[in-house]
Amino acid sequence: LAQYFVNDKPPASLVESLSQVYLKSDGDIASVLNALFHSNEFWDAKNQNAKFKSPYRFLISTLRATDTRIEDVQPAVNYLRQAGMPLYKCLTPDGYKNTQEAWLNPDNLVNRLDFATVFSAGRLRGMQPRTRQLDLVAQSLPNKLSEKTSNAIKKAPPAMRLALLLGSPEFMKY
Repeated sequence: LAQYFVNDKPPASLVESLSQVYLKSDGDIASVLNALFHSNEFWDAKNQNAKFKSPYRFLISTLRATDTRIEDVQPAVNYLRQAGMPLYKCLTPDGYKNTQEAWLNPDNLVNRLDFATVFSAGRLRGMQPRTRQLDLVAQSLPNKLSEKTSNAIKKAPPAMRLALLLGSPEFMKY
């Protein structure tokens, strides 16, 4: 839970604290989550936006940020398969990894950027973004765009700006 919600390498003090709560509460996950969400480590600035989105999180945040109307889920299912995270088909019993190490690689980034480009251009059958306004989509980000990202988006052709925002380093984090 600490790795999922806080950081790929959560502080040992947090893990130990949550372990104690788990043992004292006889495994009550609600108690563990309550301790986690009230911990200093959870709210520490260095742990904010420290997580890299899995393909699933990237897809869902893209759809939410653009208020996408979905009439056909197949393009989303196809993206997840291509990105190595097929829906309900994890090969191991412990589920998909939730660390940057598992998802930040050249193939995955190419898949994300390809998806963002095709999606932003409205070329995915049955998935149409209702919001293409950059300022509204950017509001879904927990932090402001860096100057470098903002400048790259401003210099790009208008048809590519949404794709660049969705493919930006800031959009990849949560």
